[in-house]
Amino acid sequence: MKSGYLALSLLSAALALPGCDTVRAPYAPAGDPLPASNYPKVAYLDKELPGMLVADPAVVIVDRPEGRPMKVTVPLRSVVEHTMRLQYQYTWRDSLGRPVGQSGWIFTRVEPRVQVPFQANALSMDATDWRLEVRFER
Repeated sequence: MKSGYLALSLLSAALALPGCDTVRAPYAPAGDPLPASNYPKVAYLDKELPGMLVADPAVVIVDRPEGRPMKVTVPLRSVVEHTMRLQYQYTWRDSLGRPVGQSGWIFTRVEPRVQVPFQANALSMDATDWRLEVRFER
């Protein structure tokens, strides 16, 4: 007799479980430990690149000609003994940090121990800031 009551109790409890919490809050994102102000202007998308390609932030050229969109040139130098086939893309941002365009992926070849200018023009006069992403050719 006890086993019948136990089975009935377990069955009742199992049927009631899905209906216990009918209102659930959506999943919320965790806070980003890297503030936007600390995000790098040049980001390598492949983990091997930081040891292969170096930058000097002091020689980045940001040109804002009167009446024309901004142009950015970031010289990056190979520190390896082989040729690299890379792609890079600029993301242009407005004064509030919103994306206002991308350059699209640009292919380049970097010879051993040579400095190469990674450059592009913004597509909009709204662009006041930039980020550069670099990856191996895909």
